Amino acid sequence: MKNQQIKPNDQLSNSRGLFWFRHDLRLHDNVALNTLCDEVDEVTFVYVIDSRLYSKSAFGFSRAKCT
Repeated sequence: MKNQQIKPNDQLSNSRGLFWFRHDLRLHDNVALNTLCDEVDEVTFVYVIDSRLYSKSAFGFSRAKCT
């Protein structure tokens, strides 16, 4: 992902994108995120915390560590 300059208020952006993180928050090797950032002027990020990650799996451990 390359750094993008912020446009002044008098040059409002035309294109916006929404990126929904589903399983991880990795940025450096996320092809879809890099493509979106190249295609649009503004990006909004969404991450929904799934409560199932904190319950025990069929193997008896939780998928996300809670401390």
